Parts: sequence; structure tokens; C-alpha cells
Amino acid sequence: MAHELCHIYIDARINGVFVEIICHKTALDILEEIGAPLTEFGSKAVEDYITKVKSDALQAKRIDFDLISLQWIKQKLQELEQSNTLLDRDMNNIIALKLKEFVDPVDKLGLIKHVRNSVSPKPPDDTDDLSTIPITKLNFDLLLRNIEQNNIELSKALYDFR
Repeated sequence: MAHELCHIYIDARINGVFVEIICHKTALDILEEIGAPLTEFGSKAVEDYITKVKSDALQAKRIDFDLISLQWIKQKLQELEQSNTLLDRDMNNIIALKLKEFVDPVDKLGLIKHVRNSVSPKPPDDTDDLSTIPITKLNFDLLLRNIEQNNIELSKALYDFR
């Protein structure tokens, strides 16, 4: 449910690879925040689940998590956008989890606020127009500039990640 609410928060009239990844990250964030008290084993169950998701994705893609950089993420996003691949669950998991590593200590939900203004095409001007949901592409440099203007701590964390 958190994933779908993220789509609404960003703008229900758009979708794209980065939107999917950020909504997936948001679902994991919300699971951490409210999921632990709902499970019999608390935060350990949530941590175990996220660890398994990460392990399975890294094994499937044969990727060394420690070698992932922001540039690598940018390249993978471009590849997914060019191939119109919205849902590569393993790659989406890897990117979402790597972003979590750098973003969460500073502002867990900080990225979600800047996605709408960092993609093209923009949503329709008519807010009632739900007839067409364009597949957007992320302008990564614009995203970083938008974050820098509004959240200097998050911007620093992302630049350190580079």
C-alpha cells in the first residue's frame, strides 16, 4: 500500500523507472517504520526480510553491492529507461536499497519530494486528466539540483555517494 500511496504523492498521472524505484524504496521505508511492531518478531523480522531481498537481488544480478556508485545507478536508470523496463524487480531492489544506504541516515523520505519536478514529460496541466499516464525519464542532474535547493544535508550525502 505504501508503494501505491507513493505514486499518488509523487503524481498519479506519471510513472517511470525512477518513480517505480522510489516508490519501492518508500515501501521498504514504511515497512521499517511501521512494519516491525506488526510482526511477531519485530524489527528483526523486517531486517531479515530486507536482507533476503537484497541478497536474492544481488545474487540474481551478480553485483557487488559495495561497488555501486551514484554514477552506476544513473547508468542503470538510463539503460532501464531506454529499454522501457519499468519493472526489473531485482534491479529496482538493488537501486532502492543502495539509495537507502545513503539517503536514510539523512532524510529517509527526502527523495520522494523531488521526483515530480525532476522527470519529463511533465504531468498534464489539467489535474483531472487521468486518461494518459506518461512514462517519464529522470533528469538526474535536475534531481540533484532540486534536492540541493531544498535539502542541503541530503544533497551532501548524495554528493558524498558520487
